[in-house]
Amino acid sequence: MARALGESRVEGVASNLEFLEHVIAHPAFAAGAYTTRFVDETPELVESAAAPNGAFGLLEFLGEVTVNGNPEMLGRPRPAASLPRAPVPRYDADRPIPPGSRDRLRELGPERFLGWMRREKRILFTDTTIRDAQQSLLATRVRTHDILAIAPAYARLTPELFSLECWGGATFDVMLRFLREDPWERLAQLRDAVPNLLLQMMVRASNAVGYTSYPDNVVQHFITQATHAGIDLFRVFDSLNGVDNMRVAIDAVRGAGALCEAAMCYTGDLFDTARPKWNLRYYVDLARQLEKAGAQILGIKDMAGVCRPRAARALVEALRGEVGLPIHFDTHDTSGIAGASVLAAIDAGADAVYGALDAMSGLTAQPNLSAMASALAGSELDPGLDPETCNRCHATGRSSAATTRRSRPTCAPEPPTSIATRCRDRSTRTCAPRPGAWGSSTAGTRSASATPR
Repeated sequence: MARALGESRVEGVASNLEFLEHVIAHPAFAAGAYTTRFVDETPELVESAAAPNGAFGLLEFLGEVTVNGNPEMLGRPRPAASLPRAPVPRYDADRPIPPGSRDRLRELGPERFLGWMRREKRILFTDTTIRDAQQSLLATRVRTHDILAIAPAYARLTPELFSLECWGGATFDVMLRFLREDPWERLAQLRDAVPNLLLQMMVRASNAVGYTSYPDNVVQHFITQATHAGIDLFRVFDSLNGVDNMRVAIDAVRGAGALCEAAMCYTGDLFDTARPKWNLRYYVDLARQLEKAGAQILGIKDMAGVCRPRAARALVEALRGEVGLPIHFDTHDTSGIAGASVLAAIDAGADAVYGALDAMSGLTAQPNLSAMASALAGSELDPGLDPETCNRCHATGRSSAATTRRSRPTCAPEPPTSIATRCRDRSTRTCAPRPGAWGSSTAGTRSASATPR
């Protein structure tokens, strides 16, 4: 008991751990020579001593330095040594870029393209390596320079991919505050480098790509400009599955002529009778609401990685029987079982799934795309991705990840001048409109929604 109490940690709230340690360590308690007035007559039991910070203090320090930089390094110049270049997959740059999913969308139009998704036998894969995967593993610190090094290889070597998730989420926050880069320039360069694949981004509904609820017209104008800049597919979600908070973004995506994937956030356990709220009926009803709200693709977003294979199969089967939308399944490998969950979802009828290249997969990122594609190879569900090609792209991702870890800034830098001029009052996070992109109207309001992780 003494060891159990001594090794227990409760942070953030008051607890009686120290009191209990004093009780069981007292000689009178150990000898059984105490009465019901023991606590009243032994005031030293409730005396508290300052505890050392220990492991928690170390973790707090590491987290502070990782995110905000070491204050002792503030103002010091960066090391002048050059970083090694990531190996780029070899391809014939003189050959025409093969047609891909974006070409098909342009040829068929949105409605016929969605019909093709439902009829297609092979499983469609979205690669999250350059957005959600590196956000989950490297705090979105991979630079545009490294992303653009591999982008042309995606266009020429993996035209079978359904989409590249490359924008949104924490991209804006990190690029402006830490990387000193312009997210709009990254998108424009990616669009030029990958003209044949769908480019996809994540929108936090009324939060857009920020951490507060924005006016309706801000969300609408942002989505319109993102569409003009090259985004083909928007994944819209609300962290509390509030459909009303998603309607403005959904309508804006449809109005801009892009594809809208409305995602439901998965939580709990379908089969846990002690938590009956998040059962199959809850998700089926939610899917029907999203379909009525204008969703063109139904996303399942398991950001915590808690959707086990049995639950993934049951959920997709139930949704497949109730809604006619293509189903796009996303999970993270935090539990280590995500690959099995994705394969179970595929077996149950999912049309598309998310994965990441080897070096950026696993842990809190998506499961290994190459492994899942290899598991389906030779079957009627074969996505058509060449394992050798995936391995060659993986080598670039591995080198970029290592470079990112070594080159992360020691302190939060100032943004470049071109961006700093748009953020005139950084103390209140009030940003001036970007000419031609943000507009200047400010009318309209949105209801609040919880900020996602």
